[in-house]
Amino acid sequence: MEVSESEMDVSVSAATMETSWKKRFEDGVRQSRLASSKESAHGLGHRWVTLAARAGAVPAEMLNAEQLMADSISEAPEGSMREQQTLIFATRLYYHAKWLAERQQATAAEERYLRSKDLALELQNEDLAAHSLSRLGYFLTIWGRPDEARKVLNEAVEVAQSKPNNVASYLLGKLERKVFTSIGDLGRLMEADSRILSSQKVPSKDLEDERIQLITEIRYWQDAEVSLTKCFESDNLVHMMICGAAHFARAVHDAFA
Repeated sequence: MEVSESEMDVSVSAATMETSWKKRFEDGVRQSRLASSKESAHGLGHRWVTLAARAGAVPAEMLNAEQLMADSISEAPEGSMREQQTLIFATRLYYHAKWLAERQQATAAEERYLRSKDLALELQNEDLAAHSLSRLGYFLTIWGRPDEARKVLNEAVEVAQSKPNNVASYLLGKLERKVFTSIGDLGRLMEADSRILSSQKVPSKDLEDERIQLITEIRYWQDAEVSLTKCFESDNLVHMMICGAAHFARAVHDAFA
């Protein structure tokens, strides 16, 4: 069976188009890695641009990489190939967000964390969605936006049903402990403490050191509440004084009750 010239032209054209969008996607991934690499740790050599008044500044190379990947995905045929590329794109957005957040580009970083989360959820990838949310929650805490951080971290915990997100759970417990301590809600405070105590090791060294210190502090107060002698098992003089005063006040109250 012979193939006509027109049929051959169509076949060649289709093959060329497929090669074209695949190549553009690969170019986008390569540019993405370069734009967020350690070599560009301080943004040196980048041309920063702003798309809108409240969009934040982003390196032109990073924006171009995102556009290449997004356009390529829109041209890819439905199926596993498109899903695979979408997952890669969502992952690259996560790393773009992290890079931007570390350089205090809060608005641009937040947008990319949320886009990464949305794409991950479309693909039913709970792990990436929870990672994006927990990392965003961490930065929102640093940026002095605790109420938004609690909302985002709650979502991260809810999203990570099959594989609990330890970082999000710990950060949420830490934030809620501060809130409920300030308003004197003992029941909710105990829930927050329980969340922190049940947390496991987190990847970040600084965050892990903080987690261990907080767990030690919680256990100190729990033990000290039961026994006066436990008050003196601390290197913190202020803690010992507060603990001793609390026991003294309780003893006086009981004596006059």
